[in-house]
Amino acid sequence: MSILRKQLFESLKNFDAPRVFSVAELTEFARGFMPDVNERKIALFIEQATSFDLLTHAKYGLWINNSAFPTPTLAEAAHRIRKGAVISLHTVLSDAGVLNNFTSEVFSVVPVPENGAKPSLGTVEGNSTKFHFKGIRQSILEAGEEDDRLVPMLSYDRATPEAAIVHWMYLAGINRSSMHEPDTQCDMDQLDLNRLDRLARAANLEDKVLPWVERCQQRERDDDNQTYWQPGM
Repeated sequence: MSILRKQLFESLKNFDAPRVFSVAELTEFARGFMPDVNERKIALFIEQATSFDLLTHAKYGLWINNSAFPTPTLAEAAHRIRKGAVISLHTVLSDAGVLNNFTSEVFSVVPVPENGAKPSLGTVEGNSTKFHFKGIRQSILEAGEEDDRLVPMLSYDRATPEAAIVHWMYLAGINRSSMHEPDTQCDMDQLDLNRLDRLARAANLEDKVLPWVERCQQRERDDDNQTYWQPGM
């Protein structure tokens, strides 16, 4: 292993190492201790490090540093693909165990300002997954206390499960939306219902969210009754 590769690999374990980066950004980082390094050498390092799974190619021009701690996920690349993206919806709810259908694809919501340019939405093909971006009114996205809306102490914005429910119900209520409300067959024990109530009311969506919660709870009761029912009882 060359001195460049060894020194750069070791530096990627440092607390200040970039977690998601481009060639230019890694070059700038490397120049902090290797002033003469250039982008060509960094590009070669990235190619080799990726082949050994030291880096993950998220999307054209973006890589993930697998040596960082805690290890980054593909979700961290979303806000680099679309400015202001917040990980939410299927990704958050499946990771939290609220929904049973795990997905390796990355779902985010992107704020749509009341005035100004509309963000680019839709699906972006990554190297090993798809990144989905759904537009949501900025006032909805920012409704409620930040501690209720966002998971704390992360290097990127990730919605709490309760906020993800509010985002989903908002999108499901839009005319001609391709989204429907989440399946009522979900694990309600993974949700903070008081937080969900606060966020739903802050977003003025309690008339959609709270009835959905009731349907989920009723389905749980029905499923429990069916589980313990036996012929002849």
